[in-house]
Amino acid sequence: MDDWFLLGCPICRKGVLESGDQPRRIAVWVEGPEFLHQCDECGAYWRFTLRSAYVISTGEARSDFPNAFVSKDN
Repeated sequence: MDDWFLLGCPICRKGVLESGDQPRRIAVWVEGPEFLHQCDECGAYWRFTLRSAYVISTGEARSDFPNAFVSKDN
């Protein structure tokens, strides 16, 4: 995994760590359960599981959470 301080931006990392203002949730994968969040500041996509959160690529977000991108593609 990448160095934590290279992931996202200071604003979204702080939200993830402190469970305060987390990046905005944009999709849910019920079978996971996993959640896709996106930082309004830097645009980073975060995959939240029940025990962790980490940045994923745009391609991975599109592949694993396609419903989050339906309205953006049209």
